[in-house]
Amino acid sequence: MTPVHDNSYHHLDLGGDRQSIHRCHSFPFAAFDNPLASRSQATIISMELEKRNPIAGACEQPWPTSDNPWLVEDDSWAGMLTDAQPAWEPMSPSELERQKADDERDRIMESVKGWPWTGIQPQLVTLAPYLKNEYPGTRSFVKVAVQQASLLLKFLGGATIPAKKTLDLIFEHHSTASALSLACQHAWNICTAAIQHWDMTSGFFQNCEHSKWGTPSKPGYRDGSVSSVVIVTPIRHQKGPLTFTQQMNNLHTMCRAMSNFARFFRNIQLHRVPFLTVDVLSLVIPHLTNLTSLGIYKCELIHLADGLRLLEIIRTDRPLGKENQVSLDWFPNYHTGPDYLQPGDTRYTGSYGVTWDDCNGLDTRLAIWKLAEEILLQAGQQMIDFESPHAAFRQWLDKSPCWKVADTLKTITDLDATAQDVIAMVDYPHLSGQKENIYIIYPNRPQGWAWTAAYYPCSSCHKDVLGIFFNYAQIREARNTDTPFDTADLTCMGCKLAEILNSETDHYKHHKRHAIAAWLREEEEWNERDLTKALCNTFRAIRATKPLDKRRAFDLKCGKDRIGGECQREGDPSWLLRHGCHERRSPTVHEKDPKKSQWTWFREDRIFAHGYNCQY
Repeated sequence: MTPVHDNSYHHLDLGGDRQSIHRCHSFPFAAFDNPLASRSQATIISMELEKRNPIAGACEQPWPTSDNPWLVEDDSWAGMLTDAQPAWEPMSPSELERQKADDERDRIMESVKGWPWTGIQPQLVTLAPYLKNEYPGTRSFVKVAVQQASLLLKFLGGATIPAKKTLDLIFEHHSTASALSLACQHAWNICTAAIQHWDMTSGFFQNCEHSKWGTPSKPGYRDGSVSSVVIVTPIRHQKGPLTFTQQMNNLHTMCRAMSNFARFFRNIQLHRVPFLTVDVLSLVIPHLTNLTSLGIYKCELIHLADGLRLLEIIRTDRPLGKENQVSLDWFPNYHTGPDYLQPGDTRYTGSYGVTWDDCNGLDTRLAIWKLAEEILLQAGQQMIDFESPHAAFRQWLDKSPCWKVADTLKTITDLDATAQDVIAMVDYPHLSGQKENIYIIYPNRPQGWAWTAAYYPCSSCHKDVLGIFFNYAQIREARNTDTPFDTADLTCMGCKLAEILNSETDHYKHHKRHAIAAWLREEEEWNERDLTKALCNTFRAIRATKPLDKRRAFDLKCGKDRIGGECQREGDPSWLLRHGCHERRSPTVHEKDPKKSQWTWFREDRIFAHGYNCQY
């Protein structure tokens, strides 16, 4: 039987795999599909294909040799006729879309190859929250609009009062608003339509820094306005980071813009604002009379110990009956720390979370729970949610060195929980959450745990604090000298941590705090009320940061980058040699909740073999 030639296929390049060769019919392939075709025809066609593309080949077995390859007769090739490939079929629309998506993904992955880039101009950068990442100098990628089928998004996209109220509730927490914006393109458009960005890098605050009365200061500029959600954040620009003088000048301009439109703010979020402290917020926030939501996220100079102060600020100067009208979503400053060292370097490494550096053996887990307990109780009185998984403060606790955050929060906020229940949870690394372990006396710990359930007065915060939040060395000294605890100089771990956070020197923090003090403090008194007076001291604010710029320029000349390449302090010799190092170093975030195995087991009677926080 003579095979029928199918000439309906296009002649394509035979450079692909075996399957692509069968799809690209430059020869009549009916011989492969017709079981009645002769072996000689199939052999001749296959050898011609191999001659054109010897790499791909149409058959996996070696070809026989013959003086006349066009007339090969070999029974070993008979099975080739039964293993015929299926006929070519066009791709379905879904397969075409999937192929396009794969090609687009490959193109994007090729463009970001080698990320993160060092020493060259960034190709893909994160600009700011709720701003699209884009390639510098090119258009942002926009997805094709599709027909929206979600009833929720149709409801939120409508111009109705219930939709506006629902969006206000969503924007009370950054985690919920960001999750909604990442759902799809339509959700992104809904969220970004309600957002207005204030740029702390270029100093552009939507012309709100100009007076809203009269003509604008600059001709051609539109009048200032405030959106329902205002996000104040540095926006990354190609020109690089600003000097400290420019950062302070932009902070001063931001305060002026807030003062001009104080009555129009409803929801304001402060993301990584440089030089921002609670002293600056105490000047500005009370003037925002209609404010309902305040978000503070990872500002460098606002740490965990400022929580009670923030809760007090949002209640200041509120009308009677509306003292709790402001909702607070707060993520304290969080340090990741360096995880690498140069060869021969003996500095500490690791992420301590709450602090940049090691605290000389202070158990920051107990110190965090001491401060968090007070913050959570005060937040509950002001009807502010700090405990839910979507709250920024709860997410900060989850990233901190603390263990079993969810169970511990449930215990310390339970009014029926006993002191033993709280002790077993806050000191979970040693007690495993079992209050029965409190009564175990280890051979090398004769003092036991009974002292942890008693209350002692703290000389710093002037409160009666549970004994677990003190170091036993202080209590032992008071007992050995028969000193009454009321007159003994006892300091709880929470106050020690607050002192450490206020005196940190990494990333020029102490210089920045001195610059804020030079702006807002006069004759040992802080200006906490008079915003007009602070705005008039423009030159004092700028003059305070000029020495800091000189200091940074000198450090860069010496090869030290204390902003992008900050290091931790020199390691303690006992820690470096691993001799007597137990409890001599503050816990890191990588040491939390270890999985129990035969390699992590240790003897419980030797848990305090080298003393318990002997540095304090």
